[in-house]
Amino acid sequence: MAHPLARILDDAARGEFPEADGAIVVLPPPPGDVDVLVAFSGHFVLSADVDAEEVARQLPVGDFSKPMSAEFLQWLAQKLDTRSGPIDLVFVQRATGAFFDESNSGSVVLERIVDTDHPRVQRALRYRADVRVYSTKDEDAIVVLG
Repeated sequence: MAHPLARILDDAARGEFPEADGAIVVLPPPPGDVDVLVAFSGHFVLSADVDAEEVARQLPVGDFSKPMSAEFLQWLAQKLDTRSGPIDLVFVQRATGAFFDESNSGSVVLERIVDTDHPRVQRALRYRADVRVYSTKDEDAIVVLG
């Protein structure tokens, strides 16, 4: 059974976004040693081992910026006995199973690679499961999935 956050991200990949109601939904943490706060346009999903009522007391109703504020993230990190990490941008799209074709003008061809010392890959290996790495032929760019 998929984690509820996976279903929300899958819906977003299909263009079905949560309502921009200013709400923050608290879900159980995802598998592995990770917690996550996802911000949509006016809707937030916190996937972590925290009490939803306690989270709600920290966030004024209708304040669309507070859940991503340094103040709230610091409070949350303290509750989780961790430190706040960077704010990443996540792009989600449903896979088609096809790679770009070199004959298509402007397309990028990616090849799967196994061994790399790239710092982004090494970081992903510390925090992600099922890490897959792809690179352009000239290795000027990489894509890390996990």
